[in-house]
Amino acid sequence: MHIFIQDEVGDANPTVWEVARSNITSTSPTSFGQVRVLDNLLTVGPDRNSQRVGRAQGLIAFADLQESTLTMNLNFVFTSGQYNGSTLCMLGRNPLGNQYRELAIVGGTGVF
Repeated sequence: MHIFIQDEVGDANPTVWEVARSNITSTSPTSFGQVRVLDNLLTVGPDRNSQRVGRAQGLIAFADLQESTLTMNLNFVFTSGQYNGSTLCMLGRNPLGNQYRELAIVGGTGVF
């Protein structure tokens, strides 16, 4: 399975929002303590206009004082295609500086 998450951060209708920050976030080189929520489009291809298959919804937090790293809790909610009505839950550490990253799928509903 390949799906693509489409962030809209600088758009008139952003899909990622900051909801909290610590006292040191603004001076931290890693944005430590910043928490965001997201509700991003999922597509079958890298182009935002490719077939829509669902939403990626959840929380991300900058959680490392030494490198830009997210702690992520995302739910992939499928709204069309063969996985329609199913969900996957992803959880883990996402070091943004690494070219390749793996996060665990810890659960699912429907066909998962």
